[in-house]
Amino acid sequence: MNYEIVFEVTKNGDGRIDGVKLSAKPHTESIEFCATFPKALFTDGTADIVFENGKIVFKHPKCGFLGEASFELDPQELEELKEVINPKNTISLEQWSAWGGGFRLYVKDLHQ
Repeated sequence: MNYEIVFEVTKNGDGRIDGVKLSAKPHTESIEFCATFPKALFTDGTADIVFENGKIVFKHPKCGFLGEASFELDPQELEELKEVINPKNTISLEQWSAWGGGFRLYVKDLHQ
């Protein structure tokens, strides 16, 4: 599925990568993906985030519109994100429903 999602790498006050933000464009499949991915990841355990072929991939096989959303990154950002989106870290969630919806996954105080 080719979702219409805006992807952004987020940074803390020191300019270091601390997470990612996905925002759905007004497109039904994209809105559903962004609305349901966090619950599938944190509660149901049916979604996953992996790094493959220079991309970060958000896999959501139980979404009403099957598929995944992937975003290509430069190698430096990819390596930093691998350190952030890592099972050893506690991932925080920020989710919103206005303007198509979306979410941010980030780690607090990662580089302190």
